[in-house]
Amino acid sequence: MVERSEGGDRKGMGAVFERCGPAPLLRPDDVPPVVPGDEVIGVFNPAAVRWEEGFLLVFRSAERPRSSAGLLRVPVYEGSAPTPEGGGGSARQVRMFRLDDDRYDFSDPRVVVERDGRRIVALTSFSFLRRAVLRPDGQVEVDPRPILWPSDPAEAWGMEDPRLVAVEGRLVLSYAAVSARGIVVMLAASRDGRTFERLGAALPPENKNAVLFPRRLGGRYVLLHRPVPAGIGTPDVWSAVSPDLRHWGEHRPVFGVRPGAWDEARVGAGAPPIETEKGWLLFYHGADRRNRYAMGAVLLHRDRPWEVLARTAAPLLEPEAPYERRGFFGGVVFPTGAVLDEDGTVTVFYGAADEAIGCARAPLQAVLEALWTSNK
Repeated sequence: MVERSEGGDRKGMGAVFERCGPAPLLRPDDVPPVVPGDEVIGVFNPAAVRWEEGFLLVFRSAERPRSSAGLLRVPVYEGSAPTPEGGGGSARQVRMFRLDDDRYDFSDPRVVVERDGRRIVALTSFSFLRRAVLRPDGQVEVDPRPILWPSDPAEAWGMEDPRLVAVEGRLVLSYAAVSARGIVVMLAASRDGRTFERLGAALPPENKNAVLFPRRLGGRYVLLHRPVPAGIGTPDVWSAVSPDLRHWGEHRPVFGVRPGAWDEARVGAGAPPIETEKGWLLFYHGADRRNRYAMGAVLLHRDRPWEVLARTAAPLLEPEAPYERRGFFGGVVFPTGAVLDEDGTVTVFYGAADEAIGCARAPLQAVLEALWTSNK
């Protein structure tokens, strides 16, 4: 696949995971903007499935109009946006913020926040979902157009953080749609990996990090998701089931944050679960109170996936490489894709510092042993 660095990079991973190379797979400079003249500030959080001899990636591409000194320009698609060919819908709107406007807080590079109410009034970029193919020789071929153009009011502020799973002859895509109404879980499906049909909103705001299992359990689809309580409660992982990918119910808590640990502030399902003899292996992200994101794993019951059998005590992958520690939002490893090869190797694809795409590899047996050791 991708060339490894000499001797590997095993620091901080308990000799379990090895990064695929000294540099990320994809950086913003590698990807042309969807809208001519805009700048790409991040390509990250890739969904992944095995594709021919390589991998199919669907990733988040964060873009915005170029800003001048002291001025931030933020794109918004109000109503029904134009098609990729330029026809139909309404024109893109661009909001402008002066960086010296004391009504707003610009300290978080991802959002514009109202100082008094602490309400998010805008994202600092618009994210499209883009398609790429990672070839066996390590070359990444990026499609010039998004796989879906924003056409729902729920997507006015962006389409983010896709996950992809092959189930029953289709590729099913889950992603977060962002607007002033909040963050909605959306689904879409494809037969050819190029053209996606929208299935609509699966879960209302605020919810994200939706991950499907790659087969039905008990005749029903199973989805992991992460609601965000506004008052009582913490941002934990839940499960839901559906007969048709459109109607979801039987919501159950699965696992949550751990006070004082590396995942004390929030957790979220990462890559679609991998079926093993021991149970479903799920890689997830966790963040502490300093917004440092790392990757852990849980083992879920094969028939009752809302039951946790084991969970890693320490992260399996932490932001330690330069492109993970520094970037648009530094200190982030955010897993969103995982593929198990026939030789028993797991390849995990992740977002690095909300700016680039990285990958790491480990023997499945070593990951399962790490889970077992954590739960002795």
